[in-house]
Amino acid sequence: MFGGDGIDDGFVEVRVFPNGRGQIVAREFCQDATTFADVVSAFDDREAEVAVYFGPFVRAVKGGTKDSLGYTTLVWAEIDTDKMGWDAREVALHIHG
Repeated sequence: MFGGDGIDDGFVEVRVFPNGRGQIVAREFCQDATTFADVVSAFDDREAEVAVYFGPFVRAVKGGTKDSLGYTTLVWAEIDTDKMGWDAREVALHIHG
């Protein structure tokens, strides 16, 4: 997502929700890997309380709707382990081998 010095033409959105959903706890639009890492790591010790999500599509503007989307250079898969009744850590171990 972040090549070279960062993203010159867009933003990566990070959203933090309380576990079980609800209102957004935090929302940031990042243009470089350092800012992204800082935002995400700020919630490392709150795993039991919150879930951190990021948009793999670069946002053309600061917004969370499909109208805000710019482009992506990634291929990803979303696995809703909670809806499937799977253990998220177990799934991550299988994916990462």
